[in-house]
Amino acid sequence: MPRDDARHTIDAAHPVLKHLYPATLMYLTEQFETDPSIARLFRRWSAAAAVLCVLIAAIVLSGWLFDLAALKGVLPGMAQMKVNTAFGFLLSGAALWLMRKDANGSWASTTGLLLAAVVTLLGLLTLLEHIVGWDLHIDNGLIPESSQTSDTLYPGRMSQATAFNFFFFGIALTLLSVKSRRAAAITQLLVLVPLTVTTTALVGSVYNLYGLYAVKPFASMAPLTVAPSLIVALGILGARPQSGWVGLLSSAAVGGAFARRLLPMVVALLPLLGWAIAAGERAGHFGPEFHVNLLVIGSMLTMSVLIWWSARHINRRDAERQRSERALADKRNAALEEQRRARLAALKLMEDAIAARERAEAAHAALRESETKYRLLADNSTDCIFWTGPDGRFKYISPACHALSGHRVSDFLADPALMVALIHPDDRAHFVAHTADDRAAEPGELDFRLVHKDGSVRWISHHCEPIYGTNGEYLGRHGSNRDITKRKQAEEMGRKLALAVQQSSNSIIITDTQGRIEYVNDAFVQMSGYTVDEVAGKNPRLLQSGETPPSTYADLWASVTQGKPWRGEFANRRKDGTDYLVTATVTPLRQADGQITHHVGVQEDITQSKALNEELEQHRHHLQELVDERTAQLADATQRAEAANTAKSAFLTNMSHEIRTPMNAIIGLTHLLRRHSATPAQLERLTRIDSAAQHLLSIINDILDLSKIEAGKLEIEAHDFSLVDTLDRIRSLIADSALTKGLAVEVDTGDVPTWLRGDATRLRQALLSYAANAVKFTEHGHITLRARRLRDEGDHLLVRFEVEDTGIGIDPQRLPQLFMAFEQADGSTTRRFGGTGLGLAITRRLAHLMGGEAGAESKPGNGSLFWFTAALQHGHSNAPHLQHPIDCADAQLRRGYGGAHLLLVEDDAINREVALTLLNDAGLTTDTAENGRIAVEKIRHTHYDLVLMDIQMPVMDGLAATRAIRAMPDCQDTPILAMSANKSAEDHLAGEQAGINDFVSKPVDPEQLYATLLQWLPSPAGGEAASGVVATPVPGRSTDARLTRLARIPEFDLARGLATLRGDEDKYLRLLQRFVAGHGGDAAKMKESLLDEDLAMVSSQAHGLKGVSATLGANGVAKAAARLEQAMRGVDAVPTLSGITVLIDAIDRALAPLSAVFAEDPETAVTVDSRTFDPAMTHATLDQMAVLLERNDTRILEMLRTNESLLHTALGPRFDKFSAQLEQFDFDTAAALLREVKNTLPA
Repeated sequence: MPRDDARHTIDAAHPVLKHLYPATLMYLTEQFETDPSIARLFRRWSAAAAVLCVLIAAIVLSGWLFDLAALKGVLPGMAQMKVNTAFGFLLSGAALWLMRKDANGSWASTTGLLLAAVVTLLGLLTLLEHIVGWDLHIDNGLIPESSQTSDTLYPGRMSQATAFNFFFFGIALTLLSVKSRRAAAITQLLVLVPLTVTTTALVGSVYNLYGLYAVKPFASMAPLTVAPSLIVALGILGARPQSGWVGLLSSAAVGGAFARRLLPMVVALLPLLGWAIAAGERAGHFGPEFHVNLLVIGSMLTMSVLIWWSARHINRRDAERQRSERALADKRNAALEEQRRARLAALKLMEDAIAARERAEAAHAALRESETKYRLLADNSTDCIFWTGPDGRFKYISPACHALSGHRVSDFLADPALMVALIHPDDRAHFVAHTADDRAAEPGELDFRLVHKDGSVRWISHHCEPIYGTNGEYLGRHGSNRDITKRKQAEEMGRKLALAVQQSSNSIIITDTQGRIEYVNDAFVQMSGYTVDEVAGKNPRLLQSGETPPSTYADLWASVTQGKPWRGEFANRRKDGTDYLVTATVTPLRQADGQITHHVGVQEDITQSKALNEELEQHRHHLQELVDERTAQLADATQRAEAANTAKSAFLTNMSHEIRTPMNAIIGLTHLLRRHSATPAQLERLTRIDSAAQHLLSIINDILDLSKIEAGKLEIEAHDFSLVDTLDRIRSLIADSALTKGLAVEVDTGDVPTWLRGDATRLRQALLSYAANAVKFTEHGHITLRARRLRDEGDHLLVRFEVEDTGIGIDPQRLPQLFMAFEQADGSTTRRFGGTGLGLAITRRLAHLMGGEAGAESKPGNGSLFWFTAALQHGHSNAPHLQHPIDCADAQLRRGYGGAHLLLVEDDAINREVALTLLNDAGLTTDTAENGRIAVEKIRHTHYDLVLMDIQMPVMDGLAATRAIRAMPDCQDTPILAMSANKSAEDHLAGEQAGINDFVSKPVDPEQLYATLLQWLPSPAGGEAASGVVATPVPGRSTDARLTRLARIPEFDLARGLATLRGDEDKYLRLLQRFVAGHGGDAAKMKESLLDEDLAMVSSQAHGLKGVSATLGANGVAKAAARLEQAMRGVDAVPTLSGITVLIDAIDRALAPLSAVFAEDPETAVTVDSRTFDPAMTHATLDQMAVLLERNDTRILEMLRTNESLLHTALGPRFDKFSAQLEQFDFDTAAALLREVKNTLPA
């Protein structure tokens, strides 16, 4: 077709297109109901299209960036995509991803708009370059021209069709941001243009029709460019699936379904059309490329319009059908409703007769019910409801009249004048006048006072109105009387309160929440000079003088805005200009719902009081100076008093030391003189000297105790103890004195629990003071030690301790003085019985410290009862752990714990060597310590896996040492096992309280010892035995005749002794030899201690002898020592001097056969195995003895006896000389000898 004909065709179609565009736009903007699943499918495709487009562009750009030819064409054999083309697709895909959601104003929408603008500009500039022939240098902006292909006239420049597409893509993407159906329709129309160009190029490329996708001399659109162009176009169409012709495709109506079915046919028609065009061109049926292009475009537009029109027509027909169906249904429903109403009308005529009768019956029943309800309402109302007839008599009055007046209903019905009689005389005339006009048409109301039957006055609110019949006749009046007494009282209270506020001497201001004054009282007017009218509606700031700090007003408003009260001071100014000071309190007023509606300010003029306060302040300062001066004088006096008290304490301490030193010499020398051959007269005098010295020593002790109590340095401890054991011990202490006088001592514990918690030492001290006095002042009869429970509250109880005697008694008038320091019943008491009068004073103060009191009851000649109370707690007793022997325990120790590090704390050398032998045989590494102090020092510097602790030791016993060890930070969990011959529950309880984990009884049973060690030794690291082979000692093969002689001794268990040392006969004989040398003279030493009245020493010596003899198999000696220890404790009976002597002689007899066995042995001399010599222990013992010698402390003699074995080793041949010096109390010479020995000992 010639070019002119083509132009003519276009001009002829112009009017049609001019009218077609608005109509098409209108139809495209028509809204249809969208199928959600189809719309969701379109949106997902839009998102996928954006991702695919960005992916293709990114691959191509990567190829150009890294010069990879395979990536530039995406697929092998395809033409390479230009850099600007890939960049445009990258921006288009990104903009589509950001613009596909409706999010106006978001960062995504803004970024998408910017990217769309860049795409539009890129297409427009490229088109200008092609059309005008400019070179804007945008073709090689990303990749240099030398690196790009030279297929076209301008390397790197995209084709005209591609630039044309980008131009329309950019505009369409920009319109996506406009949220309207019209904008969506325009967007889809714009996208149809590049979609048509791209589809045409796709068909031309597929069928190799160059004219369909290029016009010479312009470059062609490569297939790689066609694919992303088609993807972007379809993605933009799917971004808004609810509008435009895409809305038809996603419509849920029949037209939408038809369009979705017809669309594949159109898509399938495109390849068919391409084939026809290709065949026609090859056959020469068609002319130039323009005609072919026009034919293709016209065919596609025609098919698209056909599809759209058909879908729209079907949708409208579908909508008309639905409207017709609804109209038909409405007509049918109307006909049915008319029939229903006709049937109802017929039925209603039939029911009217029945309903008339039922209404009559119902009206009658309702009348009865109404009457019943009215009567119930009236009878149960708190108001007195009444009805009077025309004659003024009550026809009805409710029962509430009784509560109002005290009179019953029958009284008012019988007496019509009763009501008037009950009215208060001051209100009666008013009430009579009110009821005189009984035919008044208006309701009447009246408040009056009524006198109750009980004489009280009640306020009544009276309301009544006339009653008329149906014919207008007057039937009387009805009304009610209500008790308003409380309301009247509240009104009266309010009136009084208003008068109090108005007449208050303080200025009162009431403002609203905005600070506007609504009320002021008379005091405000007088104080400020302003009238009520002058301040009404004003802010209180008109009173400001400028002298009040701004912070005061800030605090005020901060509190007021938070609804809190505020109190402070203001400097105000009167109307006349004078200033005055006030204290103000501002409080919010709240309604019932808590809302603040007003604020109340109360001000008090303090101008004069302020001036007076300033004057008083000046006087106060002067008075303060006087007080400070007097305080300084009192502080100086207090300091002098404290200094005097300190001097007194120091004096008592020094005097105690100075008196005790010669007293120790006196008592010691008296003891020595009594031991040697003295005449009977000398023995009697020595006895008196000893008695006087002991008495003087007790006085010194009492004075020191009293001094400690007065200084507040005596503290009460708390630990579990046995009440029975405490009372028995008191009985044993006074038993000899009581037995001398022939007095019986009884113990009565009553209902007091056996185990208590408190300070047993101070309890014994107090009881012993009472008991000693009872023995002293009783010549015949008996003495009773008694305990009574006064109060028991949970874990706490109050116990009363009593000592009752049958002695001489005391005058009741003298009883209060007995508990005062240095007081006695009378002056003759001291002359006759002795004493200082301190014991009872100390007892009372001890009772106070224990939370109790002390007192006495007595009559001359009838004996006395001394008592004190103490606040105690329930105690606890724990039984010792049961031991379970384990077979081959020593082998388990060697295998699993070989090399474990133990500490053995034992003061007896023989027991120490026995235990060392057993432990070494088990492969355990063992250190030794002779007392608790040395053990504590060793544990402080060395870590031990387990500690074996003897209980009774010199210097520091096992319990004290255990407590000290438990106080160390790293020794809380170290196992400590006690080795003790005592098996009583009390001993076990004391050990557990100190921190001991378990007990090993003496004599030591090897299997039990090993089993206990297995139970408590910590597991070795890694659970394996320590490395190294532990050598097991081989028992000696001696055939010594001494073993035969030992086997013949009665109650001597030779097999047990050898088993203790694992059959080592040589070592066993050496230990027995040392035992005889060290303990053969124990009986004589016990008798010496008994003569010294040192019963504790006797008990300690018996305890030590019991343990070591049992270990070596000397059962006869062990039993005799055990009987003596029990007797000293008073377990079976109160010990006597003669009984103790008999038991000591039994020990001596049991020791005699052993001494005979070793009597002829030259090795009997005391020797100490070097393996048991411990230099650190020796130095510690000698240091302690040096301290005692320096203090002239006679306890050095006890230490000499308990450490004899160690001192033999340390002093050698000088031991006898050292011992003699101590026996002669030559402490200075003994100290010099000790220093000489210490200098020669190894460190």
